[in-house]
Amino acid sequence: MYVIGHISMDRIIDAEDNITISIGGAPTYCGFYLTQLGLRVEPVSVVGGDFSRINEYIEREIPINWIRVEPSCNTTSYELRYRPDGSRKLRLLSKCRDLTVDDVNAVRGIAVIDAQGFTRRFDADGNVYNKLDDYTLNSMLEAGNMIKLSSEDAEKLDVDKLSRDDRYILVTAGSKLGFLLHNGKRYVFKSIPTINAIDPTGAGDVAGCMLAWHLSKGEDIKWSLARAMAMSMEKVRHLGPHGVIDSSNVNELTDLLLGLIDTA
Repeated sequence: MYVIGHISMDRIIDAEDNITISIGGAPTYCGFYLTQLGLRVEPVSVVGGDFSRINEYIEREIPINWIRVEPSCNTTSYELRYRPDGSRKLRLLSKCRDLTVDDVNAVRGIAVIDAQGFTRRFDADGNVYNKLDDYTLNSMLEAGNMIKLSSEDAEKLDVDKLSRDDRYILVTAGSKLGFLLHNGKRYVFKSIPTINAIDPTGAGDVAGCMLAWHLSKGEDIKWSLARAMAMSMEKVRHLGPHGVIDSSNVNELTDLLLGLIDTA
């Protein structure tokens, strides 16, 4: 599975003002966590000439041939400041060049779109805000088999109306899990298990990649959603992308979550 997006250098500040500098971005989180379950993930990204962490991908046997190095820019970097309620404020510190058609035109496989690449806007101080309308979302649905939105992206949209034509819309909500839309049907969780959340960064990325993988293999939609959210819950137990997952815990969470899924 190819994961397309910016690899980043993140400055993570938790609610107690502890600071962690870590590599990030969907290609990193999906690659570092999903490969532990035997899934093959290939990052498609661009980094700056300042990027010095490529060995961390090689050590995990994650292919790097789709990671382009652009000497003219610094690697994309964000500051992520978490609030006590689990919400966060993002600020752009640096931005490498955008991915181009030349970066991705030879990619063949699962087509998954993360709406963040289309919704994030930046003010003069680099503070990040989201802006997404029905037209943009509709255009993404024409291009991809699955769209991943954050709950912030989705709150002002009529996402139920746009769920059609065998497309999947995954709405992630951090430790509150989220829901899935498919052909007008909404898959939700009747309750949410309690878990000791250490770091929610990357949880939505992991959930989106996991769901796309299993759906592409023809797995049952409810089981695939339960598996994706179980992996997301396992991720939040670890700081950054370097956690070592407990596969037995993922299996137990999958079974638990599967019993909690309801449809509307």
